[in-house]
Amino acid sequence: MKETVIVTFVSLIVVGCGLVNSKSTGSHDLIPTFTLADTTGKPDTTFPSGEPFLMSFQLVDTSSDTIKYYSVYCYPSVMFAIYRNDSIVTESPTSCDNLIMQQYLIPGDTLQGEWKAPETLDSGLLKLPPGSYVAKVVFPNFSKMKGVNPVPALGFSIMK
Repeated sequence: MKETVIVTFVSLIVVGCGLVNSKSTGSHDLIPTFTLADTTGKPDTTFPSGEPFLMSFQLVDTSSDTIKYYSVYCYPSVMFAIYRNDSIVTESPTSCDNLIMQQYLIPGDTLQGEWKAPETLDSGLLKLPPGSYVAKVVFPNFSKMKGVNPVPALGFSIMK
């Protein structure tokens, strides 16, 4: 058990910190898109308590360079998390092995992900209490990729 925890922790550190772009000259600023929307797709930052909403991420490689990054085997390429007061409340579900794989985003390709938040695998829909929250793209750490602008965190509110 102790070895599994250590391997998982080391894998996440390598994945979070080890993203590199071996071919990019950094001459292109690729801008990731991270949005929040209601379940109809209408962009919003205020949601009713107990109602799901969509978290969407997209990065299009519009450069002529291939972006190299690392991911954990069979985890989604993009993961999301919801924070309140700097503490994680919930994140998009994952379950898999800790094998690290090298991935490539070639010119013209799109890296994307979407999560109907705040669902969880264990308990269905997690009801967020009213208040202020922050949504983040938590994997991979795009700010470490040369030529890719950091992904901003998005503030949102849950109302009664």
